[in-house]
Amino acid sequence: ELHRQVGFQAAQSGKLDWILGVGAAAKAIIEGAVAAGHPAAQAKLFPSEEGAAEEAADFLAGFVRAGDLLLVKGSRGMHLEKIAQMFEMRFGAANSGSAEGVPVTR
Repeated sequence: ELHRQVGFQAAQSGKLDWILGVGAAAKAIIEGAVAAGHPAAQAKLFPSEEGAAEEAADFLAGFVRAGDLLLVKGSRGMHLEKIAQMFEMRFGAANSGSAEGVPVTR
């Protein structure tokens, strides 16, 4: 239920372009966001526990550009740091621990 509430509240902010879920437990986040009015066409779930972080990173690489804000949030078990690492390599790591132009939150 908490995952669903997170998705619902994030979508209600009206500030999301996309919402991605990584891992089966993230399905509730997507469902909550869509229930709050976030377009289903701009919500994507990567349900596999194995390789899902890499799949999500590849998906994001198709449209994230320098200057975009990207929040990467998840449990350590989902290995979402791979997404942050990919963007650090793509845009160059800054001294602050963020990719230049793309704030990375761990």
